[in-house]
Amino acid sequence: MLNFTESQWEESMGSNRFADHITPEMRVIHKHLRLIYEKNVNLSEAGHSLNDMLLDCTFQSTKCTTNNFTRWEHGTYGNCYTMIVSNDQYSSFVGPLYGLSVMLYVADKEYLARHSQGAGFKVEVHPPEYVPFPEDKGFTISPGVMTSVGIKQMRISRMPLPYDGTDCGDLHGKTDPHGSWKNASLYYKRYNRVLINAGYPDPVNYTTQACVKSCYQRRLVNDCGCVDPSFVTR
Repeated sequence: MLNFTESQWEESMGSNRFADHITPEMRVIHKHLRLIYEKNVNLSEAGHSLNDMLLDCTFQSTKCTTNNFTRWEHGTYGNCYTMIVSNDQYSSFVGPLYGLSVMLYVADKEYLARHSQGAGFKVEVHPPEYVPFPEDKGFTISPGVMTSVGIKQMRISRMPLPYDGTDCGDLHGKTDPHGSWKNASLYYKRYNRVLINAGYPDPVNYTTQACVKSCYQRRLVNDCGCVDPSFVTR
């Protein structure tokens, strides 16, 4: 929780320094973010902690704890938590007894109504070496219900340059004809640190969604000198 005096809160909520086209919801969000910035609040502390959310956890019928998850920050959702499973830890059997099973506390009383459309959890299942984009590929789980998720993976391997187009390139710069990753690689180096801290041996890899997000951010940097914070991952 953030500790502000009543006068600080009233001063922020009473400010009218906004453009006419900004919605009331965005005004409230802007004011809250401004207070967080001015008070130099650590975003990880302002977000939900897994220590409070994780009530029970098993993986392959073995007890797991918060130590099995790695925290990373998402520009839209704040604190996100990933269980990074290496190849030798993959389950050999299917079914709820052999996958990941968690019981989570949603802490709905701490939600700010105008910041969120509702209380719940955003979940994405993805290969560890790919940067997750829960805003695009994740699904929502509502509180108060038991949800089972089954997945089937399909991988498509395409030919390298020059068969996939002259504007494509290798994430690690081996076949990057325009040097486009020089400005975008920082985005993935941040998530690569998440993999390293979790003990995962393979480096972060490249996806179509990552390409779209990188091009968008790179265009903002070149043309506007800024970035879209909702796409920042670290």
